[in-house]
Amino acid sequence: MDKYYINNFNLVANQIFKIMKSISCYVAFVMLSVLSLSSFAQDAIIEPANDTAFVEFVDTATKYNEIDLNLSQWAIFFLGGQAAPKFESKFKHHFKSGKAIRLGFVYTPNDVATAVSQNDSTNTTNSISNEINGLTILKLGLEWQRTLNNFTVFYGFDIIGGQNESKTTFTTYRPDTVAKSALFIKETAESSTENTQLGVVPFAGVNYKLSNRISFNIQGGLNIIYNTGTSKLTNIYNEVTNKSYSEINLEMEPIINNFSINFHF
Repeated sequence: MDKYYINNFNLVANQIFKIMKSISCYVAFVMLSVLSLSSFAQDAIIEPANDTAFVEFVDTATKYNEIDLNLSQWAIFFLGGQAAPKFESKFKHHFKSGKAIRLGFVYTPNDVATAVSQNDSTNTTNSISNEINGLTILKLGLEWQRTLNNFTVFYGFDIIGGQNESKTTFTTYRPDTVAKSALFIKETAESSTENTQLGVVPFAGVNYKLSNRISFNIQGGLNIIYNTGTSKLTNIYNEVTNKSYSEINLEMEPIINNFSINFHF
């Protein structure tokens, strides 16, 4: 029993450490990005064009910051569309020229799902357990905007990087037909993957200004992602096979996944 509690304590401690590590990486990422892009901030400030069809979103004599919170992922979670909530937030620094720097952070917590099936004819029980460790993604991008009254059309691109681990365990309990006893034999096979992803995401969206402090926006994009990593397969005889892989994936990011509330300051 003591060993059980010790193992659980170690598991909780490891999860807390991973979350704190992700937050620390995000903070460092934000600080380094702001410093490295400070020269861009100075060069990007130019006088807006004299275009009577468009008006400025804010006072052109000032710059402002923005924090975006993605509401879609929580809505999908509460409606049962995904097993775990996804936290996604962005920080934007807007310049007087109608440009913005974007710093984004996406975190998906650990998720474990188990399915069990039983075959009465052979008296065997099979279970499949999928465990996905928290996925952390960092984003850095540039954005351009054009504003008409309370609506702003924006477009640009994000450069993203992330890493996660997953493990699938296959377990079978079958009768001991050799010894012909009442005992069951447990056979376990395991497949694990460590994946790193890098990519670019061109995007476009529309923002609606509710007040000087709050706005809403929707955004769609195309994920162009390069995935690389290693997979490890351990069969029921404890024989291990390692394999490396790399691939490029294209995936549309629908606007329904990117509805956010934004706070300006």
